[in-house]
Amino acid sequence: MPHPEIASLLDFINATPTPHHIKDGVLQFFNQQSQQVVSSSELVAGKIAHDEIYFLTKNGAAAFFRYKDISEKTRFHIWGAHSDSPTLKIKSNSNLEKNNLNFLKTEVYGGPILSTWLDRTFSLAGKVYYKEAKVLEKTIHWKIPLLTIPNAAIHINRDVNKGFKIDREKHLPALLSSEGKKLEELLARELKVSEEAILAYDLQLVPLEPPHLIGYDREMIHSPRLDNLLMCHAGLAGFQESLSLTRRDEVIPVVVFFNHEEIGSNSAEGAFSVFLENILTQMLEGSGSGLSETEKNKIISNSFFISADVAHAFHPQYSDLYEEGNNILLGKGVVIKHSSNRNYVSDSQNVAYVKNLLLEKEISFQEANSHGEIPCGKTIGPIVNTRLGVSTLDVGSPLLAMHSLKELGSVTDHLEMIKLAREFFAAPLE
Repeated sequence: MPHPEIASLLDFINATPTPHHIKDGVLQFFNQQSQQVVSSSELVAGKIAHDEIYFLTKNGAAAFFRYKDISEKTRFHIWGAHSDSPTLKIKSNSNLEKNNLNFLKTEVYGGPILSTWLDRTFSLAGKVYYKEAKVLEKTIHWKIPLLTIPNAAIHINRDVNKGFKIDREKHLPALLSSEGKKLEELLARELKVSEEAILAYDLQLVPLEPPHLIGYDREMIHSPRLDNLLMCHAGLAGFQESLSLTRRDEVIPVVVFFNHEEIGSNSAEGAFSVFLENILTQMLEGSGSGLSETEKNKIISNSFFISADVAHAFHPQYSDLYEEGNNILLGKGVVIKHSSNRNYVSDSQNVAYVKNLLLEKEISFQEANSHGEIPCGKTIGPIVNTRLGVSTLDVGSPLLAMHSLKELGSVTDHLEMIKLAREFFAAPLE
C-alpha cells in the first residue's frame, strides 16, 4: 500500500482533471481528513470567526486559510501554486466532419509536448453553460473513453521518427465518432437538455489513464498534471498537518492556487489578478483589530510567499541541456530555484531563511540554476512579489518529462515538500 500522503495525492489528481474541478479536489481532500471548512465565494467583513478554516474559489482559482486574531505582529505565510496544466482545449466551433469521421477541433493551451498526445485515449472535462429558465452552469467529467488523436501509419509517413513536425491545425483534431455524432449531442444527453439549450463551454481533453506509482519499489509517480497539482497537494497536505502542530500565534497560514499560469497569468483568477490581494485585505479589514492602514501594510510586507512549482530533474540521456556540475536529481528533496534575471525569486536573504528552516527540520534539499544558453521558465513568484511587495522564494519538486502528457516525479521528494509546507505554516522564518 502507498504512503497515506501519496494515496491522497493520487486521489487529488483523479478528482482534479481541470482547474474547474479544483474545488472538488480540495473539498474531497478535506472530507477525507474529516476537516470542517467554510466554503464560500467571498468573505463577509465582520463575520470571520477565529480558528475557522475558510475556502474560497473563483473560476479555477482557490484559496484557503485558518483565521486567527490579527495584531500588528501578525504575518501571513502563503503557499502559492497553480491549478492549470498544458492541455488541448476544445474550440467553440468544434465539430469537424471528414468523410465518415467526426472530429472535435482543439486548441493548444500552454506548452505541451504534442507528440505525447497522439494515440492516447481521452475523456472530456470542464464546465458547460446552458439555458433552462435561466443560464445555468455545470462542472462535468466523463470518466469513459471518448476520443483519440490517431497518428498516421509509418508506412505513409516515413519521416515520423525523424523529427516530424506536428501541425496544430491539421493533426490535432480529436476523433469523436465514426457514426456522425457531434459534441452537442453528447452535452445535451449529459445535461438532459436540448442541443439548442447549450450556450457555451470550456472543455479539454483528459487522458483516461490514471496516475501510477512505478519503479522497483514503486518509488516514482507517473501521472498527468503533476505540473502543478503536485505542488497544490503539497500545500494542502502541509496545511492540514500543520493544524496539529504547536504554532506561533502570529502566523496565519494561507494557501492559494492561481489559474492560467501556463499562459501568462493574465486573468481575473491568475497571479496578476487581485484574487489573493483581496483575500488578505478582507482578512485585515474584517478582523476588528483597529489597525491603521500603515500597520496593515506592514503586516503584508512582513509576510512570506512560497511560490511552489515543479522543477526540472536531471535527465542523463540529455545531459548537454543542463548546467554542468549542477544536477537536480529525483529523490533528493526540495529544489530551491535560482535566477539572477528574476524568472524565479531567489533573493539571498529569503534563500537563507528557507534553507535555515530546511536544515533545522532535517528536510533534504538541492539548489537549481539554469543552463546559460537555455533560459528557465517563469513562475507566479515574481508576479506576487511585485504586486504585494511580500518576501518570496521559488521552490519545487523535480520532474522528468515536464509538460509531457504523463510526467515523472518522486515519492520521496513529494513527502519532503509536504514537510516544508507543514513547517512553513507553523512558525515565522527567523
